[in-house]
Amino acid sequence: MKKLLLTSVAALTVAAAGMPVATSVNAQTQTNECAVRYTKEQTQAKLAEAGHQLNAANTAKGDAEAAVIAAEEKLAELLNAEKEAEAAHEEAKKAYDEAVAADKEAKAELNAAQKHFDQLKKEYSNAKKAAEELMKQEKAAAQKAYENTVGAAQAKVDSAKTEEKNALTEWNNAKAVLEAYETTTDTNEDASEEAHQALIAKVTAWETNHNNAKNAVQIAEKEFLAVKSAAMNTKSTADETAVNKYNTAIQNLEFDYETNDNYKETGKIPAAQKALDAAEEKATAAATKLAQVEPNVETTMNAHKAAVKARKKQEAVLLGAQVNAKKANVKVSKLLVEIANLAKCENVDAAKVVNQIGKEHEAALKEVMNDTDKALDKIKDIEDQIAADENKLDKEDKEDQNKGDHEEDKPGSKPESKPESNGGSKSELPQTGEGSTFAIYGAAALSVLAGLGLVAKKREEA
Repeated sequence: MKKLLLTSVAALTVAAAGMPVATSVNAQTQTNECAVRYTKEQTQAKLAEAGHQLNAANTAKGDAEAAVIAAEEKLAELLNAEKEAEAAHEEAKKAYDEAVAADKEAKAELNAAQKHFDQLKKEYSNAKKAAEELMKQEKAAAQKAYENTVGAAQAKVDSAKTEEKNALTEWNNAKAVLEAYETTTDTNEDASEEAHQALIAKVTAWETNHNNAKNAVQIAEKEFLAVKSAAMNTKSTADETAVNKYNTAIQNLEFDYETNDNYKETGKIPAAQKALDAAEEKATAAATKLAQVEPNVETTMNAHKAAVKARKKQEAVLLGAQVNAKKANVKVSKLLVEIANLAKCENVDAAKVVNQIGKEHEAALKEVMNDTDKALDKIKDIEDQIAADENKLDKEDKEDQNKGDHEEDKPGSKPESKPESNGGSKSELPQTGEGSTFAIYGAAALSVLAGLGLVAKKREEA
């Protein structure tokens, strides 16, 4: 940072027309006695030169103090901008956090709605399958009952037919035996009539048995047809009952899970679908909102960092302006000391000087004239402050060069801490009293020179 170079008062020289050049009094080593004796004209010339320099120094001091005020005002603006940027960043983070929470909540609701919807569809499908399976089982049971009943009736028919067949076989066997016996009897006259009659009786008995078995078959077949018809009716009734039961179950399921046209009511699945659609819409809106506010976090963070950076730079500008103001004050103070030393020279009528500047400045002039060392000590204190401030500026410049802007813009860095407020007051010199004293000295010196006709009156402050 540029440093204002201040010309030392010790280097001041005076070259009045027709006069030899005389070395200016060194304010750091000046004693109560003049190092060089001047003529009255030389002293007045030196006072005139010092007066011109004091006018210029006072103007520079006013400009430097105005620069400090301007820097303070600019810093106040930047502090306010930083505060606003920080508030905007906090608001952006808050909006982002709220959007993240809303997005998370919406996704959870969507997941729950989807899970509920899928569960209802699965329940509905399983219930319809269960109803269909029950109908199949009941129809299968009816079919089995039909087959058992008809099978039993058929078994009776088959048994009757077997009895008929056996009876027919026995009858035919009896007839064959009888025929053989009768044939044998033709060749054997001694055959027993009694045996013959027994064979005839046996044939007749088996014929009767066969006829009875044949009738039993007819009866069994007739009963079979009746049983089969009844079983078929029973089976048809059971099948119809199973189908009706299935249809009723399906209707009830449709009423619960689908929209019922009769009652215009919304079933579980349409209601779940509606809730799912609403959850999807909410999730989409939440995701859109999150996508909108997320970039604002980085944007406002960068804006806040830029505001912090600008504020820091302005703080350095302010410190530099304060250094320049202190330097200007030192220059004015050194000139006042030199003027006071000139006024103490025996070639200057001190009483006349006091009369020229007025009684109101007498105390200030006497203070400087009586204790120049004290004024020099105050100047030394301010110069020490200037040196400390310049060292601070140099250190900050080196740190900025080493650190680089990329370190300050590193992502995820915490917001810069706020600078300590100076209460908005103007930068001032340390409250050691030299400010007011030097102001009195300046007014006194200008009054003296103006009274001697060597300098113009001090310009009015704008």
